[in-house]
Amino acid sequence: SASRPADSLQGVRLPQAGGGGHVDLGEALAASDGKTLLVLGTYPADFNMVEYMQRVRVFLPDLRAKGVTRCMMVVNGPPAACEKLASLLDLPDAVELYADPTGEAGRRFGVSRGFRPDDSSLSAFAKLFVMGIVGGPGAWATLPAVLVGYFGSPGGKRRWIEESLKQGQLAGRWPDSVLQLADGEVVANAFDDTPLVSSWGVRPFEL
Repeated sequence: SASRPADSLQGVRLPQAGGGGHVDLGEALAASDGKTLLVLGTYPADFNMVEYMQRVRVFLPDLRAKGVTRCMMVVNGPPAACEKLASLLDLPDAVELYADPTGEAGRRFGVSRGFRPDDSSLSAFAKLFVMGIVGGPGAWATLPAVLVGYFGSPGGKRRWIEESLKQGQLAGRWPDSVLQLADGEVVANAFDDTPLVSSWGVRPFEL
């Protein structure tokens, strides 16, 4: 369960991306000294998984400063896909990455399996729509997070967003029209010129 992950994840053996062998998550948590952060992610192509990795990458030094000595991340995909995503996002080697194609760790931890998970006659798209959009158990968390990307948030925090934009721009994944860089540092952001909302923490479409 969420309250005792070292117990609920006992026996969940996952391959570590990069050829690090298999690790029992429960045993690893029980044996860890100090504070350990375990992120149970989604599948590699999901924007939520991308954002989890981006946040961990940006805030890892802050986590270290707060006493987190070990960071583990589980991705619901094969090792090759996990490694590809980590490479694209420049995830630090200090983050232990584990492949869990079947989602066993999440189920053992107690995450929701969604709307009618065992009903094979119902379209997966319909299940997702019910859970995240039309008022299902996930809607309260899904919609606000999604809408911030479109409408912005006056009190939002954009440090990780700007850092991730910079990482992607330096990697050549999009035109360099958003950020102006000098010696690898951001000196100007095109969203700073957005009418009426330039002072917001997160501007519309910046996320």
